Amino acid sequence: MDLTKTYRALSQAFSYPWDKDELLISVTQIAAQIMETARENPLAGLAEFISRTDLSGIQEEYVSTFDLSPACAPYVGYHLYGDTHKKGEHMIAVKGVFRDHDYCPVEYELPDHLSVLFDFAAHLSRKGADAERRDFMMTHVLTGAKKMKEIAVNKPNIHWKDLITAACVICTADCEEVISC
Repeated sequence: MDLTKTYRALSQAFSYPWDKDELLISVTQIAAQIMETARENPLAGLAEFISRTDLSGIQEEYVSTFDLSPACAPYVGYHLYGDTHKKGEHMIAVKGVFRDHDYCPVEYELPDHLSVLFDFAAHLSRKGADAERRDFMMTHVLTGAKKMKEIAVNKPNIHWKDLITAACVICTADCEEVISC
């Protein structure tokens, strides 16, 4: 499992879609990772939607799913704590972990956005900091992502829900991976 590429692809897929081809490549890479252990492509529906839809339609669907629907907001802190002061404390803690690992996130996104969190996971994977990456994912990402998934799977006509599910599958597998001696 090449987690650096997979987490980077997740980061790109959860970012605002500026390029249709890059998005499709990211979704294909994520699907390939999951298909190492699955029988069918869990992202086939999303890939088909991206293939048949023009960029403005993809962008419109992204905004309506992630920006206009609090239930699918890509901010993990929101899913963990709602709009409380604990969400702010969570973001401060996340930024502290970033700083501890010499990671500078993009400035136009909050630190608890899934695209930023997955980019940080790719950063840790690139550095070979596997234990730190797994701890970070368990502590700061997985529970919120699973809450997001629980809500998204029951929403009809959301093409992105399969991406949310795929992210949870990959994160869970990474956190459960046992390293042999």
